[in-house]
Amino acid sequence: MMKPVTVTGWVNVFVRILTSVAGLVLLAASAVQLFGSDPRVNFSGLVVGAILVALPLVVDRLEHFSFDGTGLEFRFTKQVAELGAPKSAGILEESGLARDLEAYSFVYTELTDPAQEDIRKDLLDRIVGKASALSVSRKFDPVEVHALFAAGSPVMRVLVLGLMEGDPALLDVDVLRSGLTQSRTGNEQFHALKLAYRNWCRLPEGVRTELRGLVATDAYIQGDADRRQIADDIDKLQCRPALVPSGAGEKATR
Repeated sequence: MMKPVTVTGWVNVFVRILTSVAGLVLLAASAVQLFGSDPRVNFSGLVVGAILVALPLVVDRLEHFSFDGTGLEFRFTKQVAELGAPKSAGILEESGLARDLEAYSFVYTELTDPAQEDIRKDLLDRIVGKASALSVSRKFDPVEVHALFAAGSPVMRVLVLGLMEGDPALLDVDVLRSGLTQSRTGNEQFHALKLAYRNWCRLPEGVRTELRGLVATDAYIQGDADRRQIADDIDKLQCRPALVPSGAGEKATR
């Protein structure tokens, strides 16, 4: 015999439906702004809308936040610190970027419908832009940043590439090579290509030759229009030989 639905149960169902509808409306409005003629996109609207859509589906197992004596603690910040990057965790928390990353991690995990791929991609691109701007104004520890890439989640790996875009001092050839040839997601490979393009002439000639060959033969790069375009732009780059100060060779032989 079917168990009757209580008043509380109906209220619960109604609230979940209402939450989903509100999320869809907010997503639709933000998407129109995103793909329409207005270049200004309501980033918060996209994030909140996506979370509202997913929330009714996962509310019973939502464990992204915890409360302790210090108040609200974000899981993403804890992960960064536990991976051996406490300084980076502090900067991400202070800047508010940790909050955006935690929200995106939720969206990335729960909104897996291919129809929402463009929205997920735009959200992450904007977070990467914020990370790039942050590393211009704040000093990150290169050792911590490289450790985050090696042991981090797909989202964290893309975050690291964004930090390197803003601060070339963080650039690491092994990270760049991994992002191009061992990327966890297409977005990671896309941002690795952008990073390579922006820093191409900073790389040693031997590394440029190696990466050029890897990029030219990678099926995922060649099969995606956006990534292939950056690869083509890289192939056209011409780097001037490093200038040697006058008399440097003479001093070395004395």
